[in-house]
Formats: sequence, structure tokens, C-alpha cells
Amino acid sequence: MMVPPPPPNVPTISALMQTSHESLLNGVILDYLSKPDLERLRTRLQDSLNKEKNSLAEHQSSMEEKQRRATQFESLFKEGVVSRKELEAAKKDFSEVDTKGKELALRVSEVEGDLTRVEKQLAKFKNEKPTNKTIAAPAPKKSAPAAKRS
Repeated sequence: MMVPPPPPNVPTISALMQTSHESLLNGVILDYLSKPDLERLRTRLQDSLNKEKNSLAEHQSSMEEKQRRATQFESLFKEGVVSRKELEAAKKDFSEVDTKGKELALRVSEVEGDLTRVEKQLAKFKNEKPTNKTIAAPAPKKSAPAAKRS
């Protein structure tokens, strides 16, 4: 007795939506997603990109303030107004904020790359011609007239 193979495991958009962006498109073969799933994924990525860009912009202002403070503390340390410990704390704060800023910028570029991949896959759908061809049933054969008996 022959047993049929199990059905293929095709990723669905609902499974993708439950994950964070970091693993959103890791290993996903976009060729297997339907057009509506790709459109939903594009919308999700656009929202994620906007959120990440806003977060990066907010972080930039915080980073500039921490950098200004660290620079100011250097001059105040030289004058003897602040201690070395305060100067090192200010530099450490700036270093942490700078690292987080680089991570945010990397995340923005990753989301942009994923969005580009989805856009390219959607473009393939636009370039494809529909393949739903109806096949007409063969016309019935006309039988030769029966010979008359006399």
C-alpha cells in the first residue's frame, strides 16, 4: 500500500506576523507567498520602517545632547569643576547612546532591504500574465451515416 507524502509546508503571512521584525524575513522564500500575503507583508514592513525611522530621529536628538554634555564635561574637568568620575560617566552615557544609534540605523537599513525584496516579488506578479486558460472539450466526432439496407 502506497502512502502519499505529507503536504508541503508553505509559510503563511499569519505565521510571519507573529514574529518580531528581526526574524520577519529570515529564511522566508518569498516565491511561495501569495500576492495578498505579500501586500500585507509590504504594509507591515512600511509601518515598521516608519516606526524605526521615527525612533532613530528621536534617538539622534538624545545622542546629540549626550555628545554635547560629554564635550562640555571635558572642558569642565580641565578647569577642575567636575570630577574624573563624572567625566567618565558622561563619556560612557554617550558611548551607550551612540551604540544604540548604530543599532537603530542598522535596523532601518534591514527593514528597507526586506521591503525592497517584497517590492521586487510583487513586481513579478505585475509582470506575469494570467495563466488561467480554459481548455475546451474536444468536439464530438461525427459518425459516418449508416448504410441503408434494402
